[in-house]
Amino acid sequence: MINYSFIIPHKDIPDLLRRCVASIPRRDDIEIIIVDDASDPLTVNENTMADVIEQPCVNMIFTKENGGVSYVRNIGVKKATGKWIFIADADDFMMPGALEMLDKYKDSDAEVVCFHICAKDCYTLEPCNRGMKYNGYMDKAIAGEISMNMLLAIAVTTWTKMVQRDFYIRHDIRFQEDTRILTDLYWAKLLALKAQSIEVSPDVLYCVTERSTRMSNTFVSKAHLRQMYHVAKTTNKLVVDHGKAEYAQSLEYILTRIHNHSVALCWKYFFLSFFDGTLYNSLKRYTIKQRMYRIARYTLWLVKN
Repeated sequence: MINYSFIIPHKDIPDLLRRCVASIPRRDDIEIIIVDDASDPLTVNENTMADVIEQPCVNMIFTKENGGVSYVRNIGVKKATGKWIFIADADDFMMPGALEMLDKYKDSDAEVVCFHICAKDCYTLEPCNRGMKYNGYMDKAIAGEISMNMLLAIAVTTWTKMVQRDFYIRHDIRFQEDTRILTDLYWAKLLALKAQSIEVSPDVLYCVTERSTRMSNTFVSKAHLRQMYHVAKTTNKLVVDHGKAEYAQSLEYILTRIHNHSVALCWKYFFLSFFDGTLYNSLKRYTIKQRMYRIARYTLWLVKN
């Protein structure tokens, strides 16, 4: 019986992938599923990656569609056979003692278990702050300051949690494949809407790394900004339709990124959000007075800039 399925999406960082795979513990009840998203075939193929593919527990799948990280994550989830699914990033790694931390929850009835993280520079391994806010969210959930479901709605990354495979199947949990930006957001909102049993571990299971070439650090094109807006639109409609407006995503971060690219484009999406319901959905968790204040603040901010 497989208890843990580790899924690793990968594209063109084979050396970092090797580090990630090496950090995952090995046992008969563990499988490692690597799904390659159309990497350069000259550097990433069955021959160059033989040292990884031939390792116990490892199954490496090569795709040619260049479908994006959500596409390959969905493939990995479909191929997984373990009771628990953990989705890592290829440039990160598990912490020492990961297996002992996981085994505490092997027989848990929880559908989702959240873990604390640490953060380091990808190459120097010096401490950094990427993602550390999620530890604060988890501490608030443990203290009862926010609900466990709210934790899932705001701690949106895959690498802070493991999820029962049966939960994926029962609720048809999938990643949003029509975007390559903010790819965890829709998935996280689905977890928050559907999960009924959630636990939070104080253990630091995973190390997330910071790279200047990460997509979230580099995207600036109009297509990327359009996808950001699309994610906000679809996720906020999802949570509002399910009667959970408190899980809605604020537009401030997205409008700021669009504004940094083009003030005119920001005006365009700001007005569009009025007419397609996105702004309303993002503000629905507030009172009417608070909504009016935030709309006025958005407008004033745009006018001043």
